Order: sequence, then C-alpha cells, then structure tokens
Amino acid sequence: MVLSSEHWSRYWRQGHLTSLPYRFEKNYDAEFEVFWHDQFNRLSAGDHVLDVCSGNGSIALLAARYAQTKSTAVQITASDAANIDPAVIVAKHPKEQALIESIEFIGNTRLEALDLAPGQFQLITSQFGIEYTDWGRSSPVIYELLSPGGHFVSVSHAFDSIIVQQMGAQHPDYVFLVSLGLFDDDCLPLDNPLSRREFVFRIDEAIDQIHQRFSSRGQAPVLAQYGQELEQILETLVTDFAAGFEHFQRIKRSLINNYEVSADFNSVGARLAAQRNWSDAFVTAGLQLVAHESLTDPDQLKLADTFVFMKP
Repeated sequence: MVLSSEHWSRYWRQGHLTSLPYRFEKNYDAEFEVFWHDQFNRLSAGDHVLDVCSGNGSIALLAARYAQTKSTAVQITASDAANIDPAVIVAKHPKEQALIESIEFIGNTRLEALDLAPGQFQLITSQFGIEYTDWGRSSPVIYELLSPGGHFVSVSHAFDSIIVQQMGAQHPDYVFLVSLGLFDDDCLPLDNPLSRREFVFRIDEAIDQIHQRFSSRGQAPVLAQYGQELEQILETLVTDFAAGFEHFQRIKRSLINNYEVSADFNSVGARLAAQRNWSDAFVTAGLQLVAHESLTDPDQLKLADTFVFMKP
C-alpha cells in the first residue's frame, strides 16, 4: 500500500510542522519531546541523523535544537515523498530559520528511492510517517542506511491510540462538509447578481446545517473551524463580494486537502488494526527490536506506539 503524496505536498505548503495542527500548533512537545530527547542522548559529535517521512521536519528540528543545546555537532537530513520547501517553513516559523537552514531537506523522494550512502546514519527517526510506507520495501532501506550499532526509532500511530480515535471521529465531519455541495466547482457563482445572491444563500444554508450538526456532536473542532470561516465569508460577501469570494476559494482548497489527509489517517488506522504485527517487517529486514512501549499522556491515554530498533 502506497499513499499519494500530492495532497500532503499541499498540506505541508501551508507551513505546518506537524500532521496534527489541532493538537500541536508549533511542534511536538510534552511527552513526545521528552521521548525524543531520550533518543537524542545517544548522539555523539559527528553523527549523522536521518528523519524519514519527515514532512516539514518536526523531528529533525527537535534534533537540531537538542544538538545545539548540548553543543553537539551532528549532521541532520530530512526526507519525504511530498514536495518540501524549506523557504515555506522559514516563512511560517521565522524564529527557527537558523535551525531549519542547518537541515538538509530531500523532498519528492519516497523512502524506498533514497539515494544515500549505505551505513552512514547512526540514528534514523520517524514520527507518524513510517506506517504510511510499504513496510516490506521500506524496512530493508532503513537497515542498509544504518551504520552497525545504529538505531532506528519510530513513534507511530496505533489503531487504539486516542489520536487515531480522535482523527477517526473527525473524518465524518470532513465527509459531511464535502457532502454539502457548497465546495463543488459547479456551484461557484457566475458573474451576475442572481448567481451571486444564490451563492450567498447557499453559504447561509450551509452554516445552518453546520450549526445543527455541531449542536448534536459536541466537541467538533473541524465543524467549528469551517463554520466560523464561512460566517466571516458571509459577512464579507455583503460588502465586498470579490474579497469574500477569494476567502471562500482559500477555504475550499483547505477543506478539500484536509479531507484527503483525513482519509489517509483513516486508511492507516484501519491498516494498523488489520496488521497489528506490522513492525515485524523491520526484524525480518535484520534489525533487532530493543524496546517497544506505548507513549501516554498524563491521564494514561495512549498517544502512540514507540519502537527502538538496532542494527547489529
């Protein structure tokens, strides 16, 4: 199973550092940061780190900041199948510019196709990424790229984690919003007053439907976000139709892309539930599993599975 990277390219162009913007607006912190700091403790000066399925480099940035804090000079590479533009990351996170520019980004390249020297990395990392790959093909690549004694560490979605459950609960809201028909190309207004009035009416009607669903759903951040956006658009359309319509077009692109990303989350969650021993592929490739634990929050809710492998 190989998932498309096109909508992920559009997603990362929004400047997000993580794949969970509702939960981690800036970067992974708290339990995640503590876990990764424990892993970075094994780094020595001159080591090479590779973050695979990196997106906009969240874990690579954590590694760079950790190395800076410890005054440990390491080389960090971040790779992803999506189109990654470091300039976009810098524009969204200007305070991180120096760290971002210290990382070598490799975009538009699937893990299985990485053209890197075998055995050059002492640490390979992945957060919410390796589970999206074809494990039978990605695991031998991880093995080849690691140096003897090197480690591959993954924080991965789990079918029974609170994050996967929450994302699964959000997906129907994306499906609902898309099903409204408001964002279909054929509903967009023509350049005449009647079509414009009809467009305004349809937005008003969609807002009512979103409110009704929100009232019955309780916690629904997706509905809250797009409902508020449409209310702002409706207000703008009355006084400046062109500006309101431009806002609508941006929201339309955001919704469609986030709907596709949400569908990927759902697919991965179902895949992990169906193949609960998926990490065995990395043992088959020659790595030794030295640690496998659940990452939990202060309420002991499961956030992810963690795996630490070593190359003999």
